[in-house]
Amino acid sequence: MKTTVTMTDRTAAALRFYIGKEGLGMRAQSQVIETALKDFLRDRGIDVEKYGD
Repeated sequence: MKTTVTMTDRTAAALRFYIGKEGLGMRAQSQVIETALKDFLRDRGIDVEKYGD
């Protein structure tokens, strides 16, 4: 699934800095965002693994 994420310029710049500093590609950017979102949902009692495929 693809979606659009809106974030502040500072957050986007920090993400680009991290991806560049670690020498990662664009796919890694999606993985960083997905991991952060899963952590966010889990911290709020949502079990991501029980949804979707």
